[in-house]
Amino acid sequence: DASLTTVVGNGNSFATGQTTAGIYTYYVTQNDGNGCESNASIVTLTINSFNTVPIAYNVSACFGSPVPDLTVTGVGVSFTWYDDASLTNVVGNNSPFATGQTAVGTYTYYVTENQNGCQSPPATVTLDIYAIPVTTPIWHN
Repeated sequence: DASLTTVVGNGNSFATGQTTAGIYTYYVTQNDGNGCESNASIVTLTINSFNTVPIAYNVSACFGSPVPDLTVTGVGVSFTWYDDASLTNVVGNNSPFATGQTAVGTYTYYVTENQNGCQSPPATVTLDIYAIPVTTPIWHN
């Protein structure tokens, strides 16, 4: 508080514990060890809100055909692609993203949007590469 009546921490660093988006104001003073306290300096903590999820669409291709790149749109300026839901393995950046997949299968990716140093929740994108149907021989009489 501006009147310096509530002490919330001591020392040269302070973990606020704040996790909710908002602007938080703190007042810090310095004591010189002789009982003299400085005037308060104002320190502001801003936690930006980022609740939007980037928009990405599932894609598919037939085996042997060109595999389309994954694309994403959003309000941010950069995107990060992961191949795991825990977002620990980065496999690409920005859009479009060429997965490099060519084998038949279903591949799931997660993409986040980065804006002002904040990372969005992930969007889930699926790439399906379908097997070519196998037909039996046709016999003509």
